[in-house]
Amino acid sequence: MVMGAPTLLNIFEEKYYAGLPGGILEGLGRLFQGDTTLYVYPMKAAPDAPVVDAVSLPLAPLSRRLYWYLLESGQIQPVREFREEQLHVYPDDVLAKIEAGDPAWESMVPPEVAELIRTRGLFGYQLPAA
Repeated sequence: MVMGAPTLLNIFEEKYYAGLPGGILEGLGRLFQGDTTLYVYPMKAAPDAPVVDAVSLPLAPLSRRLYWYLLESGQIQPVREFREEQLHVYPDDVLAKIEAGDPAWESMVPPEVAELIRTRGLFGYQLPAA
Protein backbone atom coordinates (compact mmCIF):
# COMPACT_ATOMS: atom_id res chain seq x y z
CA MET A 1 0.00 0.00 0.00
CA VAL A 2 1.36 3.45 -0.90
CA MET A 3 0.68 6.47 1.28
CA GLY A 4 2.12 9.88 1.92
CA ALA A 5 4.12 10.71 5.02
CA PRO A 6 1.29 12.95 6.41
CA THR A 7 -1.10 9.98 6.36
CA LEU A 8 1.45 7.76 8.06
CA LEU A 9 1.88 10.38 10.79
CA ASN A 10 -1.87 10.20 11.39
CA ILE A 11 -1.74 6.40 11.63
CA PHE A 12 0.67 6.71 14.53
CA GLU A 13 -1.52 9.10 16.55
CA GLU A 14 -2.87 7.20 19.55
CA LYS A 15 -6.11 9.22 19.69
CA TYR A 16 -7.45 7.25 16.70
CA TYR A 17 -7.27 4.00 18.66
CA ALA A 18 -9.08 5.06 21.84
CA GLY A 19 -12.03 2.79 21.02
CA LEU A 20 -9.94 -0.34 20.67
CA PRO A 21 -9.22 -2.42 23.80
CA GLY A 22 -5.61 -2.91 22.64
CA GLY A 23 -5.19 0.72 21.58
CA ILE A 24 -2.58 1.55 18.96
CA LEU A 25 -1.01 -1.93 19.21
CA GLU A 26 -4.30 -3.56 18.24
CA GLY A 27 -4.92 -1.09 15.42
CA LEU A 28 -1.48 -1.49 13.93
CA GLY A 29 -1.67 -5.25 14.41
CA ARG A 30 -4.80 -5.25 12.25
CA LEU A 31 -3.15 -3.04 9.63
CA PHE A 32 -0.01 -5.15 9.39
CA GLN A 33 -1.60 -8.59 9.57
CA GLY A 34 -0.54 -10.87 6.77
CA ASP A 35 1.86 -9.58 4.17
CA THR A 36 1.18 -5.84 4.41
CA THR A 37 3.90 -3.39 3.44
CA LEU A 38 3.48 0.39 3.50
CA TYR A 39 5.45 2.34 0.92
CA VAL A 40 5.79 5.89 2.20
CA TYR A 41 5.95 8.83 -0.19
CA PRO A 42 7.95 11.74 1.31
CA MET A 43 6.62 15.23 2.02
CA LYS A 44 7.73 18.84 2.33
CA ALA A 45 5.85 21.49 4.29
CA ALA A 46 6.93 24.20 1.82
CA PRO A 47 9.06 24.40 -1.33
CA ASP A 48 12.14 25.42 0.71
CA ALA A 49 11.52 23.01 3.63
CA PRO A 50 13.55 19.82 4.10
CA VAL A 51 12.28 16.51 2.74
CA VAL A 52 10.63 14.31 5.38
CA ASP A 53 10.67 10.64 4.45
CA ALA A 54 9.97 7.30 6.12
CA VAL A 55 13.32 7.43 7.91
CA SER A 56 13.11 11.04 9.16
CA LEU A 57 9.40 11.03 10.11
CA PRO A 58 8.90 13.10 13.29
CA LEU A 59 6.98 10.84 15.68
CA ALA A 60 5.86 11.13 19.27
CA PRO A 61 8.36 9.50 21.66
CA LEU A 62 6.02 6.64 22.63
CA SER A 63 5.47 5.64 18.99
CA ARG A 64 9.10 5.74 17.85
CA ARG A 65 10.18 2.27 18.94
CA LEU A 66 7.12 0.61 17.43
CA TYR A 67 7.63 2.58 14.22
CA TRP A 68 11.31 1.68 14.02
CA TYR A 69 10.45 -1.99 14.48
CA LEU A 70 8.12 -1.80 11.46
CA LEU A 71 10.72 0.13 9.46
CA GLU A 72 13.58 -2.23 10.36
CA SER A 73 11.45 -5.31 9.61
CA GLY A 74 10.66 -3.95 6.15
CA GLN A 75 6.93 -3.53 6.74
CA ILE A 76 7.39 0.21 6.18
CA GLN A 77 9.49 1.14 3.14
CA PRO A 78 10.49 4.60 1.90
CA VAL A 79 9.64 5.53 -1.68
CA ARG A 80 13.01 6.52 -3.09
CA GLU A 81 12.11 7.82 -6.55
CA PHE A 82 10.08 11.04 -6.48
CA ARG A 83 10.01 14.58 -7.81
CA GLU A 84 11.14 16.81 -4.97
CA GLU A 85 9.67 19.94 -6.56
CA GLN A 86 6.17 18.42 -6.17
CA LEU A 87 6.42 17.31 -2.53
CA HIS A 88 4.82 20.46 -1.11
CA VAL A 89 1.65 19.86 -3.17
CA TYR A 90 -1.18 18.21 -1.23
CA PRO A 91 -4.21 16.59 -2.90
CA ASP A 92 -6.69 18.45 -0.66
CA ASP A 93 -5.23 21.79 -1.82
CA VAL A 94 -5.48 20.79 -5.48
CA LEU A 95 -9.06 19.60 -5.05
CA ALA A 96 -10.07 22.81 -3.25
CA LYS A 97 -8.65 24.89 -6.11
CA ILE A 98 -10.43 22.77 -8.74
CA GLU A 99 -13.74 23.10 -6.90
CA ALA A 100 -13.26 26.86 -6.46
CA GLY A 101 -12.49 27.33 -10.16
CA ASP A 102 -8.97 28.55 -9.36
CA PRO A 103 -6.77 27.72 -12.38
CA ALA A 104 -3.66 27.59 -10.15
CA TRP A 105 -4.37 23.87 -9.61
CA GLU A 106 -3.07 23.14 -13.12
CA SER A 107 0.50 24.07 -12.14
CA MET A 108 0.29 21.75 -9.13
CA VAL A 109 -0.11 18.53 -11.13
CA PRO A 110 1.70 17.03 -14.14
CA PRO A 111 0.38 18.38 -17.48
CA GLU A 112 -1.02 14.96 -18.43
CA VAL A 113 -3.05 14.84 -15.21
CA ALA A 114 -4.35 18.37 -15.74
CA GLU A 115 -5.46 17.44 -19.25
CA LEU A 116 -7.34 14.36 -18.01
CA ILE A 117 -9.09 16.37 -15.31
CA ARG A 118 -10.13 19.04 -17.82
CA THR A 119 -11.27 16.72 -20.61
CA ARG A 120 -13.18 14.34 -18.33
CA GLY A 121 -14.53 16.98 -15.95
CA LEU A 122 -13.07 15.13 -12.95
CA PHE A 123 -13.29 16.31 -9.32
CA GLY A 124 -15.96 18.87 -10.11
CA TYR A 125 -13.93 20.66 -12.77
CA GLN A 126 -16.05 23.11 -14.76
CA LEU A 127 -15.00 24.70 -18.02
CA PRO A 128 -14.31 28.42 -17.54
CA ALA A 129 -17.18 30.70 -18.56
CA ALA A 130 -16.66 32.23 -21.99
